[in-house]
Parts: sequence; C-alpha cells; structure tokens
Amino acid sequence: MTVRVDEIDGETRWPQWTAAVAELDLRAMLSVPLVTSGAAIGAIKVYSGQPAAYNARAERLLELFARQAAILLSNTQALADARRLSAQLIEALNNRDVIAQAQGVLIAQGAANDQAAFAVLATASQRSNTKLTGVARRVIASAISRNPGRSGT
Repeated sequence: MTVRVDEIDGETRWPQWTAAVAELDLRAMLSVPLVTSGAAIGAIKVYSGQPAAYNARAERLLELFARQAAILLSNTQALADARRLSAQLIEALNNRDVIAQAQGVLIAQGAANDQAAFAVLATASQRSNTKLTGVARRVIASAISRNPGRSGT
C-alpha cells in the first residue's frame, strides 16, 4: 500500500515516527512497498523539505520503480541463496567423502561395520565438541602419519 504524507507536522498515524523525524526538517514523504510473489520485502521512501511535494504522478512513478526494484532485489536474493546452497552441497559432498574415509580407517582398525565406525566418530565429535568432519580428518591424518609409505604420494 502506497503511503503519501503531504504534511509530516500534521501526521497522526505514526506519532513515534513523526517525533523522530521532527528535527530533520522534513515536510512530505512518499513510501511504496517492494512486493514480489505477493510478499513485501521492503519499501522505497522519498522525503521532501516542501509540503505536498508529491502528487498522483509521483506516486505512480515510484510504484513503477518499486516493481522493478522488487524484482531486482528478489532475483539478487535468489542468486545469493542459490550460491549459498551450492557451496553447502559441495561442502556436504566433500564432508561425506572425508567421513567415509575415516569410517574405512576405523573398520580397518577393527570397527564392526560402517555404522559402528560412524558411531565412534559421532561419539568422539560430541565428547570433544568438535565437528564430525574435524574428527574424521584427525582419524585420517593419524592413519597417514602411522603409515607414511601409504599416504598416496
């Protein structure tokens, strides 16, 4: 919903806001929501030192601008979310491999199966308050340091 205030001094809908901007010498304000997919994601606000500075044409122009700005902002957020998800998936795949390698080391050292090896890693993670992948990396490093000829180099 577009909000136009022609004279801030006489505005009664938002008394805390009008009190807060009283010292700024603002006289008029126009606010248009940024709406995308039916949800408000922000607002564009313009202010003037002149009373009644905005008219129906100004409202319409700001509404048109707000539509485009909302699309841009939404797309930017979607791209950032996609990049974050991609990084998380890559990390999960890498972590899965590290955990599987550590499970293999523990099975080679006598763990009954992959579930038992995972339980050992999880217990060590909880007891040391360390991420599971950190524990797995230490298990792998320990195995490599005990078998330098088998490090793959």
